[in-house]
Amino acid sequence: MNHSLGWTVLILVIYVLAAARITRLINADSITEPARMWIAGRAEAAKTKSDEASAASQPALADSYRKRAARGVKTYDFVICPWCVGFWVSLAGAIYLVPFLLGWHGGWVLPVAFAASHVIGKAAGLAQGD
Repeated sequence: MNHSLGWTVLILVIYVLAAARITRLINADSITEPARMWIAGRAEAAKTKSDEASAASQPALADSYRKRAARGVKTYDFVICPWCVGFWVSLAGAIYLVPFLLGWHGGWVLPVAFAASHVIGKAAGLAQGD
């Protein structure tokens, strides 16, 4: 496809704004807070069970719950990180946007995704006080 520079810029701006909104929806909006709290609750419950298993002299069970708690904490940290979520949302969008909407070579997918995720990460710091 051969778009004019104006259309290409417009498509890229809309793409970055949409990716930023999806990122914000995932890691900061109140509508998705129950999902984030569910992840945190599961991590906390696994930590509690690990402590109980340790107290009951069950090291294998305690280790299993400790690992589950660590995975839960990592998952929660990922979900609330605009840099992390922003990259994956940007990549998903770029996979479609670059070859199909812009008609660019697939080699542009990663650079476009990295650029968009950088803008999203920087902009997230401005929106923290909402």
